[in-house]
Amino acid sequence: MYAIYPAKIMRISQSYAEGNHMAHWNKADYKDYPIDETYGSSSSKGIFYAPFNCSIVKKYSGTTKEIWITSDEEVETPLGKDYVTILIGHIRKSEYNDLKVGQKFKQYEKIVSEEFDSSSTGWHNHISAGLGKMKGTGWIKNNRKVMVLQTTNGTKKPEQIFFIDKNFTTIKDSGKLKFFDKPEETTPTIEEYYNYTIIKNDNLSTLAKKFNTTVDKLVEINNIENPNLIITGNILKIPYMAKYQVLENDLYLRTSAGTTGYVKVKNCSKETKKLLKYTNENEKAIVSSDSIVYVFDIVEKTNKSIWLLIDSGYICYKGVSKTVYCKKL
Repeated sequence: MYAIYPAKIMRISQSYAEGNHMAHWNKADYKDYPIDETYGSSSSKGIFYAPFNCSIVKKYSGTTKEIWITSDEEVETPLGKDYVTILIGHIRKSEYNDLKVGQKFKQYEKIVSEEFDSSSTGWHNHISAGLGKMKGTGWIKNNRKVMVLQTTNGTKKPEQIFFIDKNFTTIKDSGKLKFFDKPEETTPTIEEYYNYTIIKNDNLSTLAKKFNTTVDKLVEINNIENPNLIITGNILKIPYMAKYQVLENDLYLRTSAGTTGYVKVKNCSKETKKLLKYTNENEKAIVSSDSIVYVFDIVEKTNKSIWLLIDSGYICYKGVSKTVYCKKL
């Protein structure tokens, strides 16, 4: 399930990079990235729809009415798959009173409407989001004296959390933020398999183990008559789990899912060498930023770091510090 933007009409009246929202993250020790959503107009009294199947995990009643929701399972975001927690502020009192902690909502179902209360300057919902589940009390005061959302895997910008479902949301004003469209949910075809060039000493058994698949699957999708005979230089189609894009950091290619053991350029496949920063055969292999990689397995270590198996080794998706280095396409 994809995390979709929670409005039928997007009209962001204030992004996280404007006005009093700057204090939520700029030069702050604790930060989140809120937006004010007005759902089409300054007086529309619009609706926040469930961006995924979710439950209310906390309510707070002060000068403004607020709730926290968390996805019932891990969902797809532009940063990858994780739980998502959202803080929604400025909720109409009559609706707030009817909401209960533990209450569940299905994706696209109405949750709340916007409000114009004593602590707002117009009709809107204040929305902050993060990866993981609610951390601690769900918020904390930063050194700029602003209460910000707290989640176990870190608060994120809205365009890093939500996809735009073009069949649901019409963009009237994005607040100059750039969102990704929700990917088409299609059944993979043979053309979407990864093309691997067979090299000397390859065999189906070792390739199946390397790419986290089976010999029978490779035989089936490549129409192989004799599993014991594959020809050097021929193309072998390999089923993959997903495609990811490396973000702004170049990434070392590792021999295993962890922090030690480097793959050298000379030990990379023909396809992987096209993605590397350096071409010297004895250099450590470094995958360049912006590269598109095909992922065959995802491994989470006990230290909570997450690694992606690609053609010739492993790259880090999420480090111990919770920094995310790739996004799912």
